[in-house]
Formats: sequence, C-alpha cells, structure tokens
Amino acid sequence: MKNILKNHWGKLLTAMIVIVLSFYGFIYRESLVQAINLMKDPKVISLYIESYGHFGTLIFILLQVTQVVIFFIPGEVTQAAGGYIFGTFLGTLYSIIGINLGSAVLFYGTRKFGNSLVDKVVPEKLKRPFEKLLNAKKINLIVFLIYLIPGIPKDSSVFLCALSRISFRDFLIYSTLGRMPALVISSFYGANIATGNMHIIIILSVIMVVGLGICMMLKKFFMEKLAKIS
Repeated sequence: MKNILKNHWGKLLTAMIVIVLSFYGFIYRESLVQAINLMKDPKVISLYIESYGHFGTLIFILLQVTQVVIFFIPGEVTQAAGGYIFGTFLGTLYSIIGINLGSAVLFYGTRKFGNSLVDKVVPEKLKRPFEKLLNAKKINLIVFLIYLIPGIPKDSSVFLCALSRISFRDFLIYSTLGRMPALVISSFYGANIATGNMHIIIILSVIMVVGLGICMMLKKFFMEKLAKIS
C-alpha cells in the first residue's frame, strides 16, 4: 500500500480533486448554469461584478479563468465587459491575467493527462490539422499566428499546444502576443459601450464582423500557409 501511494500519489491526488470538483459541480449545478448564462451579456456581467465592490477585479479575473476553462463560452463577451467596467487599459490587463491563469490550468492539465483528456474535449477534425503544425521547428511563430488570426479556436488550441514540445513559458509569451490585438479591440469596444460612443461602436462592429467573416472564409488558406511555415 505504501509503495502504491508513493509511486502514484500524483495520480491519486488528481483523481481526488476531480471527484471533489465533480461532486460540488453536481450539487451547485444550477448556480453553474446561471454563471454560464451570465457571461453572455456584458452589461449583466458588469452589474454582477460591480455588486462585489472592491472585490470586483478579482471576480472579473475569475470569470476570465472560467471562460477559458469552459471554452465554449465566447471570450469576446467577457473581454468587452472588462472594457465596459474598467476601461480599455485595465480591462485588457485583467483579461490577460485571467486568460493566462485559465490557460495554465488547461496546459498543465493536458500535460498531466495527455491524449486521454484531449480526445474527450477536442474534435478530431480540429485536432488533425494541428498535429503537424505544433511539431514544427518554428513552433513559437506557429503559436503566435494561431492566436493572432481570427476564426481559429483559441482556448481549445491550448490543449493541442500542450501536446507539442513548446515550453509553457514560450506558450504564454507567444499566445499572449497573438491575443493582444483582439483583447485591446474588445476592451476598447466595451469601453465605448460604457460611454455611449455610438459612432465608434458602429465602426468597430462593422470591422469586427467583416474581418471575422473574411478570416472564416480564408481559414483553409491560412492553415495551408501555416503548414508551409512549419
């Protein structure tokens, strides 16, 4: 028994944590559903966060962690909420902190469980094109471009990056640099919603919708170009 505990204490501890979290998740499932629904409206998020007073910053960062870990929640909404509440600069800064903390959870979780975890959460059609890219010599550049180009799923890409040979430090640096333009734009968008600057809101809305549409149409083209870089 002692040898089993000594040799497998890491796996046993991880299993216990998963069991405890699942238990509490089941008990408080209604609250979790409410929290997920909350993240779909920037104004509702702002009211929720402001209700915590001085702890609002911490709550916002935790919401960003949650939207990364529960990666089907649209991050653009919470990012815009950050700009709405804190302004462009602080909204971007707090988003980066929360997103990187959430990414760390997924990254190290994937390093721990490997393909057994990834196969459950990442569709095979998404995983297959990334396998060659993320084993390229220019892995840092590839990660930067993955997080820079709109239309490529960012948070689910964390799982795939964790399966590659990139170090966590490099992943954090290059994914953050790639995310930065979108984070700034989303926070700036939210800040202008707060001030009621309709001209900027309309212009940004058109740019974001058109830009995302173009990137979605050219997604295959971008993936082919990324493959050539590798």
